[in-house]
Amino acid sequence: MTREEILAKSRMENKGKDISTIDADNKSCAFAITISSVFAIVLFLMQLFTGNGINHSIWSMITAMNATMYFRKYYSLKDKKDLTTAVLWTFTSVIATIMTIVNFIS
Repeated sequence: MTREEILAKSRMENKGKDISTIDADNKSCAFAITISSVFAIVLFLMQLFTGNGINHSIWSMITAMNATMYFRKYYSLKDKKDLTTAVLWTFTSVIATIMTIVNFIS
């Protein structure tokens, strides 16, 4: 692939987007994940201290979101560290989902 072909392909992929828009999107996603995680921790602690047990569905959602984020990052960058992290988040998500189902059944 020549330099011109690479540049043309890059222009097509980023058509209608500028660096500030891409940066704002990335920062917005990171902020949303942080706030969602803090909110999940607060809800978890409230349930724990009020004696209502543990709601694993919150953790299922948070861990699934993190797994998806790292799989997408791996897909884009092909960094094995991201793949390892994604697999670990997926494992955690599966465990939390199983615990949620067990709590629903019993």
